[in-house]
Amino acid sequence: MKILTVIPTYNERVNVEPLVRSLVALPLNLSVLFVDDRSPDGTADRVREIAREFPTGRVEVMVRTGAKGFAASYIDGFRHASHMHIDAILQMDADGQHPASAIPDLVETMERTHADLVIASRYVAGGGTGEWATVRRLISEFGGFYARRVLNVPYMDLTGGFKLWRRDVLEKMPLERLTSKRFSIQIETTWLAHRMGAHIVETPFTFAVRERGESNMSAKVVLEGLLRVLQWAASPLPVPALDRGRRR
Repeated sequence: MKILTVIPTYNERVNVEPLVRSLVALPLNLSVLFVDDRSPDGTADRVREIAREFPTGRVEVMVRTGAKGFAASYIDGFRHASHMHIDAILQMDADGQHPASAIPDLVETMERTHADLVIASRYVAGGGTGEWATVRRLISEFGGFYARRVLNVPYMDLTGGFKLWRRDVLEKMPLERLTSKRFSIQIETTWLAHRMGAHIVETPFTFAVRERGESNMSAKVVLEGLLRVLQWAASPLPVPALDRGRRR
């Protein structure tokens, strides 16, 4: 399986080198694309420096020129992936909280179950949130519960951003019509994949503690997620159906 890893960044200069080295050390056919939102700390320049150590195309950075935003970064990365000869797209954060050591399990789960989307889940048996503060864990758990009930989906970790997608699922998804601006894109894309008829599987992983840099989580981000879920439920975006027999 040929995989492109899409990683949005903003002021993650201190994190990109250890992340790249952990990814390229995996026994997988995996390349890395950082999608940088014009980080003032020089994240993109640091990625370019590191990329010189590897074959052309193994590690790349795309510096966005459009409107800033976490969701827009992922959308641009997914669109870039559609022009590449790959089988799957891995999405993850740059802050070290999504351990590279968990990636082989995502790949094995996709191949074994023929899944269209594999979610690394903190909230299934065997998963966890590590040393999170109680308040943050409760906010995350409530967000997942709220989204499951309002959108009527069964997945335990709707707010997580550590996922492995089949390329054709994202190619069929109407990315240009997504309404998320921030982290709610994690919920929106999983919900749309569910409505498209994708086979979605969750596999456990333990969320690590951020060791360097600062979190972008805020009350504004949480509020956006709550309001977006209500908006989607009230006016669902039309989506194409996947061919269920294409890999069975």
